[in-house]
Amino acid sequence: MDAKYLLLGFSVMLLLVSFSGCEEQGATTQQSFDHVVFDSDVVDLAFANVTFFEKKEYSEDLDDPVAEMVVQNVEVKYLFYNPSDDAINISVIVEFYSDQDELVHRVGSRNINGLLADYTERQFTEVNIANCEGEKARQVSYVKIIAYER
Repeated sequence: MDAKYLLLGFSVMLLLVSFSGCEEQGATTQQSFDHVVFDSDVVDLAFANVTFFEKKEYSEDLDDPVAEMVVQNVEVKYLFYNPSDDAINISVIVEFYSDQDELVHRVGSRNINGLLADYTERQFTEVNIANCEGEKARQVSYVKIIAYER
């Protein structure tokens, strides 16, 4: 009996030692942000938010004034994370698309200089905010953010 307990104890110890040095490894999952498509092999998207600013407009028919909410402006804010071991300079293009995947408006190229290694941006600047306004904004369904090293 003692040999069985000794063998069982040794097996448990061996199992614990074999798992103690393991680190969880797996595929990293990209975060999902509503109305945002992200394309980059240089940086990760840490945050993105698309806001559709609407305004109430009334029809010109005085007998039947129908109010309708109409998009006046689409604003996207984004922050990046640099997973590399070096500081990098990147260029960013923001594209606004319709439901039919047609390009409505493009903003860019904007430059971010010296994005530090293993660093996540923490504040918005004029580089991290893009807008589509007026008639074009009414067509926007989603935004594509493209970041590449320069």
